[in-house]
Amino acid sequence: MLLDTLTSKCRSACRHVLKKRCMRQQEIQQHFGSFRYSSTLSSIRSDLPVEKLPSDVTALIQEYALRDQTPISLKDLMSVTTDINSNNNNNNNTMMKSMTTSRQGQRRRLDHQQKLMNMADLLQAELPVRLAHRIQDLDSIPMLQDMPSVQKVKSIYVSSFLELLNAPKAETPQLEEEFGKLLQNLFDIHSGVLLQMARGVLEYKERYNISAYHRHELLNEEFLNRFYMSRVGIRVLAGQYLALRHQ
Repeated sequence: MLLDTLTSKCRSACRHVLKKRCMRQQEIQQHFGSFRYSSTLSSIRSDLPVEKLPSDVTALIQEYALRDQTPISLKDLMSVTTDINSNNNNNNNTMMKSMTTSRQGQRRRLDHQQKLMNMADLLQAELPVRLAHRIQDLDSIPMLQDMPSVQKVKSIYVSSFLELLNAPKAETPQLEEEFGKLLQNLFDIHSGVLLQMARGVLEYKERYNISAYHRHELLNEEFLNRFYMSRVGIRVLAGQYLALRHQ
């Protein structure tokens, strides 16, 4: 199956990441305390100044930013859609034939759920890494990083990063459903990021004048291009999973 090929490829590429993630989370709980029951997560709000982030959160972001992102192509994502859609269509046809084929349809639905759980597992490992990279990017751009709207974007990314780490692993259909709701909420929250970044550029020009922006134009443009392209990748991954959940 096409999805099996994708799952095998992705899991092979990120198996070491998943293993290290579990080991790292144990270290985090020993060194920083449990994020699930600590006040750290609840204290992070989208309007919280970034300079007030607890040192343990900063250290955690830095640790995840050192990890490599797992490359996943658009072709891989399209293969997932094709495979699951094919299973659903076959289900509808076979359920009209007999009780025997009805059992096959039930088995396919279970396979569908297992594949969604596999995708959720991959996203839980991959999205925090990608968010951590973007958070460090937001810290690295001169002057633009100090703009209120850019600080707002960073706070949104930090909050999402922690919520994803805090989410229980989607090992059951119920936990997968909870993760889907969490990801849908984060997906909606991030919908305003483009507008916030545009406001940040305007704030930059108003504070330092346009000539100051032009002196760093190449650096700013490279940063914005990298940030926007990465954002597209994150939303494609999340959006594909969310779309499949509603089929």
